[in-house]
Amino acid sequence: MGYDRERRMLLAGIGAAGALAMARTARAASCGDPGPLGPTGPTMNNIYNKIAFTDEGLAEARKPITSCPSTPTAQFSITDPGVYYMVANITGVPGKACVEVLCDHVEIEGDGWIMVGAPGTGECIRTPSPQQCIGIYDLGFSGWQQTCINLSNSLYCYCEEVWFHLCDASTSSAGLGACALGAGGTMDDCSVLACTHGQLSVDRDGIIEECVVIDSTGGGLSSPGPCTMEDNFVLNNDGTGISVGSGGGILTGNRVCSCPTGYFVSPSSGSHSSVVAENDASDCTTGIQVAGVDVTVEENHAGRCTNAILISGGASRVLVDGNHCPGSSSTAITLENTTTRCLVVRNAVACPPGVSGYALGGANSWGHVVSALGVGDLTAGGTVPDAWSNFEH
Repeated sequence: MGYDRERRMLLAGIGAAGALAMARTARAASCGDPGPLGPTGPTMNNIYNKIAFTDEGLAEARKPITSCPSTPTAQFSITDPGVYYMVANITGVPGKACVEVLCDHVEIEGDGWIMVGAPGTGECIRTPSPQQCIGIYDLGFSGWQQTCINLSNSLYCYCEEVWFHLCDASTSSAGLGACALGAGGTMDDCSVLACTHGQLSVDRDGIIEECVVIDSTGGGLSSPGPCTMEDNFVLNNDGTGISVGSGGGILTGNRVCSCPTGYFVSPSSGSHSSVVAENDASDCTTGIQVAGVDVTVEENHAGRCTNAILISGGASRVLVDGNHCPGSSSTAITLENTTTRCLVVRNAVACPPGVSGYALGGANSWGHVVSALGVGDLTAGGTVPDAWSNFEH
């Protein structure tokens, strides 16, 4: 008997409504129910338009990852654009990557399943050669023993709702962390939990937003810049919480707690600028460190840090404005003598008695430093000489 696509669709789409119609027809034949029968379910055209066709028959449009062929370097190799999904947890194989993507325009949907690590595995998901537009969604990695996602050579990739737990990327030959995307990459709502070398990174023009790195090592979030990092959390890490390279970046609305350095802006050539604004740094050795050029450090909260804000090295044209730095155990805001053309105004610091809140030097400018320790009305008796004053309280 030949393959009858229309008959298969009819059987697949009849559903409860179709069964009810057949029952009514039977009653009409045996009991004399009056009147014609009206439409009670989907038409053939409705069914036809909602069923995907493959060479094997009727199925959903997505393809199972486990249907992809194996190669000497990967458990599963994706060579055609499309949407691929997991149907169960997948355990890694020593000496191989789990998934290699060898084409553009691929979406991998985890559907909540997990990539489970094993000793000696390769990178879990990778692009051996540069590709574009790879998306990874709703996928977990547990105990993976290499970089979990390495798309660092590919453009415009995207990771959303991906989590990493107890993974270890310390054996990565490329020195990558849990997940690395290339230029134009975006990470959204991803979580790194108790991982070794669990850093998340994007290349130029990358975005990291609403991600969490907690109880891990090797740093939190990183980019050579230019980049945007917004509304992220990095808690309890032995490396820099959020770092931006010479390309500069915009850091806003982030929180870093219990890291050696909360935020670090690297030296730059001056062709790129950075903004570090409305962030929080708590319980760090150095809350915010800037060694770059053309940087705005504005309205941040750096609390209980040994040194709250440090402008260092060859930094130049840095504005430090309107920051609050309570609880520093050493000098809160420092301009090193090697810095130039920086401006420090309208900040407030609180240090222990006998510890100077400001160390301002170099070829720079700053507002008058005013002691606000129980003086009452700051506007009385000329205590505040100008609107650019910095305060110790």
